[in-house]
Formats: sequence, structure tokens, C-alpha cells
Amino acid sequence: MKKILIVFLLNLSVAAFAGESLFGISNKSLGLLNNTNSAPGMARSYEIASMDTTQINYQNYALWTNQTITSYSAKISYRAAFGEDGQTKNYFNDVANFGGGYLTVPLLKRRLAFGLGLTPFTNMEQRYRLDYDDGQSKEVLVKGGLSKAHLNLSYKIMEKAGIGLGYEYIFGKITKNFRQEDSNVAFDPIKLYYEYRFNGQGLVASAFYHPYSSIQFGLFFRPQTTVDLKIQANTISDNVNLDEIHTLTIPAQFGGGVEYSLNPRWNMGMDLEYQNWRDEYTVDKISAGNDFAQHLKIGIGFEKKQSPKLFTNILEQIDYRFGGFYRTLSTLSSGNEINEYGLSLGFSFPLQRFRSKIDFAGIVGKRGNLDKNRYQETFFKFGLSISAMERWFVAAED
Repeated sequence: MKKILIVFLLNLSVAAFAGESLFGISNKSLGLLNNTNSAPGMARSYEIASMDTTQINYQNYALWTNQTITSYSAKISYRAAFGEDGQTKNYFNDVANFGGGYLTVPLLKRRLAFGLGLTPFTNMEQRYRLDYDDGQSKEVLVKGGLSKAHLNLSYKIMEKAGIGLGYEYIFGKITKNFRQEDSNVAFDPIKLYYEYRFNGQGLVASAFYHPYSSIQFGLFFRPQTTVDLKIQANTISDNVNLDEIHTLTIPAQFGGGVEYSLNPRWNMGMDLEYQNWRDEYTVDKISAGNDFAQHLKIGIGFEKKQSPKLFTNILEQIDYRFGGFYRTLSTLSSGNEINEYGLSLGFSFPLQRFRSKIDFAGIVGKRGNLDKNRYQETFFKFGLSISAMERWFVAAED
């Protein structure tokens, strides 16, 4: 029976690369986890408790009641990494894709809101070639990832507190092309193609509390989610080509944040996220093994908001953000945790004052350690989003 493998473990003879990172490519991995942040949240390294009336919060759906009219936001991202293995190999990986989008419709102004959206959950895109001294070679191309479609309802139970409840549909596809040949024999190369299709359903609950004008708290919780995995193969063996069905358990996820207003224009905040992939990620109710870790992320940042004055110079109409973060990835490398840390910055430029913005964000950081993980990377991330508010219809109380 063939094993449930997304990719083969790499060895030291890797010859070519493509994709965002070499990390996250391990036995039974779904790929590198994406940070579900808007471009402003990416720039300041926190978002869970941020109350911005012109930017949809990508992390905490309970805050959508602050969108007074129909709002939408879409993000694209570019990620790249320069890596090395400490011996003879240096590499460059990059990938650009859709970073998420949301639409929020207020049903009752500042009280009840409905929203929907689509965000990437994991990403995997790698090509590598293994050459051996005996004349054999293997080439593997892995590509794909998982996404989440969202339907959410947010309700402000009082002026200072609100809750949100969302339904999430998880879906996606990862493909693996495998080619093996031997220069010493005349046989045709061995070619294998595997397709992994995923689908599942989950829930997310969120809340915020705004006890004083200068401080607010936010949190979200995703219970464990069950995802069905269907494996289809196209090989020279009819026995291998039989479809397989498996069940994955995605670990519960917790997130909390705080934002504090230093003055009417300056805010600072912090996020904390946690997901136990080491103990809770299972395949057919069996632990996925020793290739996973407890995922933890801490982000701290600052934001300077645009001037509230109607007439002012262009520099005073821009939002400025900067921050820093630290996280441990959900997978291991060489049996050790993979640490990632970096700095972030960005700004928002108004397209229409107080109604629409274009947001830019950038991150530079380090991932992995040669002594512990065998590889290390310097990575860059860039995000761009457009946010707008439009009066599609007038609420009943207007």
C-alpha cells in the first residue's frame, strides 16, 4: 500500500528549487501556513484587536460591525526567500498569488453585519532534482495548497462588546509529479503523478471588548476541523492507481490581541496565535508523527493614523505602520523547531479620503538555522490591498 506522502524528504543533493520556501516540505505536510492578515495587519504585525472603520479586519470577524456601509477588500502578495544549506548550495525561491479578499454588508448599522470571503490557508510550490553518483536521478514537482471560503455573521451585543460566528469551507488540491531515470539503462523514465484533493468544514468564533476609549481586546477560536483527503494516482501500476480516501484532523487554533491608543493618532498593539500541530494533527485518527511542532506567533507593532482634518497636506493623509514578529513553524526540520522572525512596515495611501485606500506592506526576516535545521533563509514578503466603502443600499434605520 502506498504511503500518504505529500512530498519526499529532501537530501543534500538538491539541484533546483521553485516556490516560497524549502521549509514546510516534509512528510504529510500541507505546506507552509499562510498568515491571514490584511496588508495593514501585515505591516504592523498585529490585527486581532484593531478597530479600523475603513479596513476590514481579516482576523477578527466580530469587528465587522464597525463597517458602517458596504465594504470590500482584496489583497495580493509576493514572497521570496534566499537560502543556503551551509555546504555548496544556495537557492532563491519566490511565489506570487492571491492573498485573500472579503466583502462586508451591514444589516443593522453598527449592530449587525454579514460578510463573506476567501483566503489561502497553506501554500506549497517546489521543484527539485536529486542526482546520484550511480547515474540515477529523480525530479519532483509539488504544487498547490488549501484555501478557506468564509460566511460570517457579526453582532454587537453592547456598545463596547461584540461577537462573531463564521462557517468555513476548506478546499484545495496538491499535485506531485515524480520522474526517475537511470543513464546506465535504456528503459523509459518512470513517471508518477499524484493528486491530493481536500475538502472539509469548520467554524470560527470571535469577539472584541472595548472597555475604555484607549484600549480594546480581541480574540478568535477555531475548533478542530475534519478534512477529507482523496488521493488519485496515475502510474504504470493499476494497484497503485486505486483511489484512496483518508481523514485529516486540523488542530484547533487560538488567537488573542490587544490595541492601545497612545493618543488620537498613535496606536500600538500585540497579537498572539497558537496551534498545536505536534499533538493534534492526525491522519485517520493516528498522529501524523514526529515531523510537526507547536505553532506559535507573537507580533508587536505601531500605527500612526492619518489626520482627521478634512483639508491637510498629502503626507498627513497617509497611515504609517511598523512592527516585528516571531513565530515557530508548524513543521520540523532535522527534528528541530524552525524559528522565524522579522520586521514589518507599510503605509496606506487614500484613493478617496475616508472612503477607500490602497495599502502597501513589506516584511524582511530570517527563517531556520544551519546548525539546527540544515537550511536557513532570508525572506521577503510584499502585500498590496485595495479597500473601499460603497453605499450599495440604505439600511432601514437610515
